[in-house]
Amino acid sequence: MANFSTLEIGKKALIAQKFGLDVTANNIANVNTPGYSRRNAVLSEDTSVQRNGFFLGNSVVVKHIQSFRSEYYDREIRSLTSRNSSFDIESQLLKRIETVLGEPSGDDLDTMITDFFKAFEQAAQNPESVTFRAYIIDKGAELTGRFNRISSDLNDLRREAQTSLNSSVKSVNSLLKDISDLNRQASYNNNTSGDSSQQYIDERELKLQELSKFIDIKVTNNQDSTINVFVNGINLVSGIYYSELGIDDTSNEGLISLSKTDISNGSLTELNVQSGEIFSNLKVYNELLNPNTSNGVYSISSQFNDFTKEFANKINNALLSGYGLNDNDLSAPPNGRLFFYPQDTSNLNAGNISINPFFLTNPSELPLSSLPAEPGNTDIARLVASLVDDKTFSNNLDYKNLTPIEYYSLFVSKVGNYARESLNGLENSKLAESQLSNMRESIMGVNLDEEAVNLIKYQKGFEAASRIINVTNELLGTLINLGK
Repeated sequence: MANFSTLEIGKKALIAQKFGLDVTANNIANVNTPGYSRRNAVLSEDTSVQRNGFFLGNSVVVKHIQSFRSEYYDREIRSLTSRNSSFDIESQLLKRIETVLGEPSGDDLDTMITDFFKAFEQAAQNPESVTFRAYIIDKGAELTGRFNRISSDLNDLRREAQTSLNSSVKSVNSLLKDISDLNRQASYNNNTSGDSSQQYIDERELKLQELSKFIDIKVTNNQDSTINVFVNGINLVSGIYYSELGIDDTSNEGLISLSKTDISNGSLTELNVQSGEIFSNLKVYNELLNPNTSNGVYSISSQFNDFTKEFANKINNALLSGYGLNDNDLSAPPNGRLFFYPQDTSNLNAGNISINPFFLTNPSELPLSSLPAEPGNTDIARLVASLVDDKTFSNNLDYKNLTPIEYYSLFVSKVGNYARESLNGLENSKLAESQLSNMRESIMGVNLDEEAVNLIKYQKGFEAASRIINVTNELLGTLINLGK
């Protein structure tokens, strides 16, 4: 065969061009496969051989299959995916909180506060009427019910965040196991040149991008085609080994944390995630909706409780020195009954505020007079009514020199600002992700026009290689016939 090396050259050319056709056909077949990165057969001249004192070409071989997956774009898109999830969770939650705090209906809190103060103003005009005193108590009961309902709704949202956390952790653990399994398959299918089956690498990248929705991750590559996954410097996947995540809710302060459990020895390591669904839900539970924050972080629930407590204290302090319709003993001190008080023995807050049950059954005892035996005295009633315009309502520096309504309106406005910031962050992050995804797709995605050109290229190459075989066969036939 050495004297007819042209046959060998033609055979190798046929194999190489057929291989190129196979790669191109696979690209076309996977044009709609999620996460698929197009491939290209890289052909190279085979090692030259020396013949008759000259180095003669020895046809073509397939050097390797080139994948157009971009590690840079994958990394940046994972980062943006994590940020998108954070903004999305926060913006949705804050919208719901806005609805809870300021329902556009007749029972929104600022309207009910205004009506409550108006009830004292009306009673001041009819101080001896038990009906108007009962009206004050009814309005107060409606108001405390609204405080309770808002507190309950905020607590429900906080519990939802915890439920979502538990679900997210299960999803993360499943993804970590999948990535570990794909690492094992990529390593097992690793060839002598260090290349691995691109199928497993593409599937693994889809898992990594899904994982980045929950937590911010960093990825490093190993020589055996496996990867390592880190969160804030702590390893979660190392080649074919992985750790599981868990939720720790044993804190004395009512906080929960995310921890890594090493499946080999059971050791725990707390994780400090910076973005993703888990990060946002931890922030919601531990900060935004935590009514007992003590580390200076912004808490919607805590500030709403502060507003409730200040409001209740203002009303209570004004009424403590008053007298009811039946207080006729000139020497007796005021009864000192609280109008608002907690339903239990804990500190008063939005969740437990209620009307003193004594007034519910004895509206005539509501202390609207500053002196005993003076049923027409309305000093206390007018004092409470004037609190609607009291700019010394709060000592909180963020709400100083504001009336109760202005205080609450500013509080709701701050929540709205946070919601808009999250929504703007989400829109900007989505725009950046869309641009990067389009750029990545232009590099790694299958272009049918380009693949059609490749089909023609490999087809013509295959036909030309076939022609080499045919011509060589004719030459061989001629030589054989010469001997006859």
